[in-house]
Amino acid sequence: MLTRPSTFAFALAALQSLVTALPPRSNVCNVEQPEDGSDAVPNILAAIDECGTDGQIIFGKTTYNISSVMNTYLSNVEVDVQGTLQWSTNIDHWLNTSLPVGYQNQSTVWIFGGDNVWLHGGGIGTFNGSGQVWYESIIAFFDNYPRRPHQITFGNLTNSQVTGLNFYQSQMWTMSIINSSNLLLDSITINNSDSRPGHGYPQNTDGADTLFSNNLTFTNWTVTSGDDAISCKANSTNIHIENCTFHYTNGLAMGSIAQYNNNFEIIENVTARNITFYDSTQAAYLKTWAGIPSGNNTYGPYGPYPPNAGGGGLGYIKNLTFTDFTVSNIGQGKFAPFSITQCYFANESIPNICDSSTMQISDVRWENVKGTVKNTGKDVGSFQCSGEVPCTGIEVRDVQVTSVEDGSVLGGYLCSNVSSPVGFECTGVTSQT
Repeated sequence: MLTRPSTFAFALAALQSLVTALPPRSNVCNVEQPEDGSDAVPNILAAIDECGTDGQIIFGKTTYNISSVMNTYLSNVEVDVQGTLQWSTNIDHWLNTSLPVGYQNQSTVWIFGGDNVWLHGGGIGTFNGSGQVWYESIIAFFDNYPRRPHQITFGNLTNSQVTGLNFYQSQMWTMSIINSSNLLLDSITINNSDSRPGHGYPQNTDGADTLFSNNLTFTNWTVTSGDDAISCKANSTNIHIENCTFHYTNGLAMGSIAQYNNNFEIIENVTARNITFYDSTQAAYLKTWAGIPSGNNTYGPYGPYPPNAGGGGLGYIKNLTFTDFTVSNIGQGKFAPFSITQCYFANESIPNICDSSTMQISDVRWENVKGTVKNTGKDVGSFQCSGEVPCTGIEVRDVQVTSVEDGSVLGGYLCSNVSSPVGFECTGVTSQT
């Protein structure tokens, strides 16, 4: 198993040095919120036009009303958010104007790109997506509803830092990171809870999703949400996640990938360590679509195509390490804390569809995990790999978890097509869906 602590330590030091390298600013723009409460976006764009190169942009200690989409690019800039950016509640407007991000039917309300940018909030700056109106809309009941937007997309952002920001009630995914590299995202707090009593945490409000991006470091995150805390999707490489706490999430998701027929996608070199999970469904799991494209209309009227159907993609997942995890009251229904599936949302009526993927999964390690688990019987792991390319190098070591219900030690591992497991024994066979 390849380990990379020295590589990531070097990368983190290089990213942190970006801020100290920024020179004093002679051109400073203070963004004003219009006194009549109207859209602040024209003022934001004017500030970026004037100070978006070699400058400093300051959002003061007030609330900025955001009613228009933005597509911006900055160079060698500090962006200081001291107040709150609050998106309008006009669902129809955003459905008609949100910006496509080039993946599935996903869209966003702000594409934030640039090079050598420091976007920071000092623990105070807040992005408020006004997501409550989305959570209460029928739209929220359909996965990946067309043009339900991400709160922000870091697109073509390089050699930059995003630090000390709070994100509240995102409309859908909180942030997507696409075609970006060499980023440090530190001290981020996300809370996407539904404010109605008893309604819990809405789906599709991931903390972050990475696509076509390399060398990303997530440190000191706190995420409260009803979906993935951080999800690494197509062509995510050299990702480091450390010192994070996740509440009510689906955990760390590697995927899904292989949704697009004949497209080549990878996830490679991911390390997550020192992570605490509270009341989450899983800790860290991998998911690929089957090798045979199939329709699945369960989650929306979209036919046999992405975002909620597909398959037949090519590629691999390789070299993932999940270590030093603490889990509390984790698990739900059939979910085990650790899992692999290679027939995500597959059409069960197609014979042997769960053995059809050609996407190789190899060198995946879970190590030093402790805590409590619920609703999983005796199963800690469920590894459903494809018969076409069985998983290799699957390793589990030093796992000490007990049942919430009776305090018993859990140690079961369900396996299908796992070649020579390391550190554990398969005690049963996975279900095929």
